[in-house]
Amino acid sequence: MVKISVAGDKLAVEVLGWSKLWCVKRRLDVPLRCVRRVRVGGELPHGYWVRMPGTCIPWVIKAGSYWNGSGWSFWDVRGRRDNVLVIELTGWQYDYLVVEVADAPAALEQVRNALGGRVQGLGALRR
Repeated sequence: MVKISVAGDKLAVEVLGWSKLWCVKRRLDVPLRCVRRVRVGGELPHGYWVRMPGTCIPWVIKAGSYWNGSGWSFWDVRGRRDNVLVIELTGWQYDYLVVEVADAPAALEQVRNALGGRVQGLGALRR
């Protein structure tokens, strides 16, 4: 699980608890200018992903950095997908951040407020 916060022009993604071990990362600081779309629910990015480094136990945990042949993504999700935030990025080291948060609607609203309506297609909450 991660904690999302905004500090200045950065979106901070702080990896919590045991996820630090599974993800092999503690924190990501994403420039807000790189955020293209944010959504809760819907389909997760799919395809064949190679873990480099990270942890994967099918249908249990997917955590860490993954390469799909054309781009990188960062994952920290468990078997349940009801509080997963998908952040699509452009011009940064990752194309997607797919992370589980404690309160997905609140995290989505926080990112939306930080972006101030600057980004087209901010995803709606689906339950």
